[in-house]
Amino acid sequence: MDKKIVRAKVQLMLDRPFYGSLVARLQLKEWDKELFATDGEFLFVPKEHTYDDETLESVVAHETWHCALLHPFRRGKRDPLRWNVACDYVINDLLVRDGFKIGSTWLQPEPQYMGLSAEQVYEKLPASVKLPDWLMDILDRVEGGRGDAKGKGKGKKGKDDKTEGAGEGKSNSELEQEWKEILASSIEQGRGYLPAGFEEQLTEYMFPQIPWQTLLFRHLQTSKGTQDFRSYPFNRSHIWRGIFLPSLQGDFIELNVAWDTSGSMSNKELSEGLSETIGMCSNFGGYLIHLYMCDADVHQVIDIEDVTEIPKVAVGRGGTSFIPVFDKMKELELDGHPLVYFTDLEGSFPLEPKDDTFWIVPERSKKHEVPFGEKIVLN
Repeated sequence: MDKKIVRAKVQLMLDRPFYGSLVARLQLKEWDKELFATDGEFLFVPKEHTYDDETLESVVAHETWHCALLHPFRRGKRDPLRWNVACDYVINDLLVRDGFKIGSTWLQPEPQYMGLSAEQVYEKLPASVKLPDWLMDILDRVEGGRGDAKGKGKGKKGKDDKTEGAGEGKSNSELEQEWKEILASSIEQGRGYLPAGFEEQLTEYMFPQIPWQTLLFRHLQTSKGTQDFRSYPFNRSHIWRGIFLPSLQGDFIELNVAWDTSGSMSNKELSEGLSETIGMCSNFGGYLIHLYMCDADVHQVIDIEDVTEIPKVAVGRGGTSFIPVFDKMKELELDGHPLVYFTDLEGSFPLEPKDDTFWIVPERSKKHEVPFGEKIVLN
């Protein structure tokens, strides 16, 4: 193994606390290709290269960022080359802002992409990305690129969703979870030394919103005075964030659920309300749900104690007002229970606040504000 790359990795770990555990996660491995690359487990190193010591440190940081930003796992069905070019713009901007020296042949940061996510940069790039002929020649010779080859690899996967080249044969989902845990640790260890632009890149992808059912459960437990969750099995999907939440099974709930059945709600959004209500029922040991169908008026109120009682047809499709649901809850003396409201927020709110209201909204409504309660965007 080239001693220069080993020294660059160690130096990065010593000089920059934030990168310490991130860099340590990648094992160095020589290969016969002409580009540096990573598959989430290994950092593949060409047997011959012309980088100096300072730029090699940037190379290691660059490849590490691809993993820390979950680029191999966020690509989806996007064009691999165009996706990796977008990722390169994002990472090289972060490196320059953090004081790294980047290679003269690398994609240089451009103002129109500064602060954007890889997905946003991808949409701004032309459908057919043009790269210099010399770089295309190299890429043509790099067979089966591993997720990133200096940001421009082909992202090829092996069988059974295993990341090709991964020595331990871990699945993408396993590697993604590991990198989330590693990043959470690096944030803690590197507090006070976080790179410029870090938060704007990681907030959405590394710290996603807690699932709304879990927020609801936490509210119900707190309102009952139950705050010692140690006897519950922890929800493993949040442990990496340092948040220890209980699983939802085994508890009884009684609450109000409202479906916005106005004309502004699409058929797809109405279906999501139905699906989420069914999913909520399956998450609790027992339940009594008071379901309201409302546009500008409440058309139906149905008490549900079994998932089979959830209606499959929504009644309404007129204008929108949230006020009738709140009035009806008071009339039925049910306003002491929380309210989960599936809506696009395009309606009139009551003047009297109800803080234990959970507004479950589609992506298109995430910019709308609510005067009380908690707004949660369905992804």
